[in-house]
Amino acid sequence: MTLSLPPVPNGQQQRLSAELVITTPMFLGDASQQASTIRPPSIKGALRFWWRALNWGRVLNAARGENTAALVELHRQEARLFGQAAHMVDGKPSGGQALFRMTVNQPSKIATISNWPRDGNSQGGYLGYGLWGSKDTPHRTALAEGTIFQLSLTFKAGISDDDICQLRQALMLWGLLGGLGSRARRGFGSVALAELDGKPLAVSNIAAYREQLQAVLGDGPWPEVRPPFTAWSQQSRCHVFGNAPTGRGAIEKLEIPYKEVRKSFRGSSKVVFGLPLAGVDTQNRRASPFLMHVHPVGEQFLAVVTELPADFHPEVRETEDFSRPLKQFFSKAREVLI
Repeated sequence: MTLSLPPVPNGQQQRLSAELVITTPMFLGDASQQASTIRPPSIKGALRFWWRALNWGRVLNAARGENTAALVELHRQEARLFGQAAHMVDGKPSGGQALFRMTVNQPSKIATISNWPRDGNSQGGYLGYGLWGSKDTPHRTALAEGTIFQLSLTFKAGISDDDICQLRQALMLWGLLGGLGSRARRGFGSVALAELDGKPLAVSNIAAYREQLQAVLGDGPWPEVRPPFTAWSQQSRCHVFGNAPTGRGAIEKLEIPYKEVRKSFRGSSKVVFGLPLAGVDTQNRRASPFLMHVHPVGEQFLAVVTELPADFHPEVRETEDFSRPLKQFFSKAREVLI
């Protein structure tokens, strides 16, 4: 099977358009923590994350392996492409608007749910801790799965073909592995890219999904050593934990082994899953080094976990057994995609 992706821009493209579908309930909160709409800043934040993850190796190569210089340059390029609040650097103005304008087209009234997960012992409850209501707080409202929305990036003067390619790559990987909202790293609010610049990208089988991932990632360059932050490297992997007839069912495919492994460890041995950790370390913060995602494949929904190893935290000592809980979790995967 030959994969045909939308063509690389050739200097004439002025806009990048995509259609995406929400595959699991999306807990995007407004001021009252109740979901009602998909806002461009939330999407831009997700694209920034995937852009950084994808471009670390390229920038590190240009900096000849110097982490500090590469981090400074990565920050500069991100600010130029995505925008940054204006400020002064060495007496000169820096920052400004992004090189593109983003618009989101969505239903005027998006369907919402407010009854899932029911509690900590129900489907999705362990991964979605804190989303359900209590006697003091209402249940969080989520945008319902199945919601379709369109995204458009209109490019400004001065953007290069390389910039457009990088945005396209980040958008595609977000639509293959990412999501939005609370507990997005635990598979909630997963989004799936259905169309890009008029080209259908929905997949009917796992082989087609794998081929799309490989086409987006290409050959790197991916660094051999672990990055200083969550980014793609030669140690990165995508694990498949099975499939289910619904997106919520796929969440359960991820939840059961995660709960089993996490509950088998005690105290500080669970730090590798992320910080803060009650009773162990409530001061430091570190997001989980892996991201769960649910993707539609034909009539089924695939449960995927992307492993992005990086230096964990300067305040946390990584012993020989530090990553053992993660190894046990990933050992339960059905297969490794890439």
